[in-house]
Amino acid sequence: MKEARTNLATAVCGGKVYVFSKAGATDKLDVYDLDADTWESAVMPGTSTILGAVCVDNRIFVLKEEGEGIYWVEYLPEDNAFEEAGIVCPYTTSDHFATPVVISGKIYMVKETETKNVFVYDAYSDEWSEISAMNLTKKNRCFLPVKMNFTALVAK
Repeated sequence: MKEARTNLATAVCGGKVYVFSKAGATDKLDVYDLDADTWESAVMPGTSTILGAVCVDNRIFVLKEEGEGIYWVEYLPEDNAFEEAGIVCPYTTSDHFATPVVISGKIYMVKETETKNVFVYDAYSDEWSEISAMNLTKKNRCFLPVKMNFTALVAK
């Protein structure tokens, strides 16, 4: 990348690193090909704050903020195309959450503030659900996929 970026979110998919970010007032996509050791750049549709990105079966879901809402934009690397993924996220822009984690086609998100609830987005059915009883009460933590489950690391 040759210019400064803000609001960085990354996803690794198909041997490439996808970096979604802001460059001034423009949303950008930079792609690093691990094998070729090259960068490519493109402009993303719309302008908003980029909050996160994850890869689910060669599809990249980019979490963006618009007004008070948060929503997914789906990027299809093989077609180099963006499309809206569907239902708006139950979180609002005032909620801060840890980096999304993917397990078995589902995207898990937990708030950074004290909460026991985790929102789950099923990328196959385009549905949100909620799981609870995580007993996460510390602010400094991160989500990690471990085998086919997830765990939270908590700083004391």
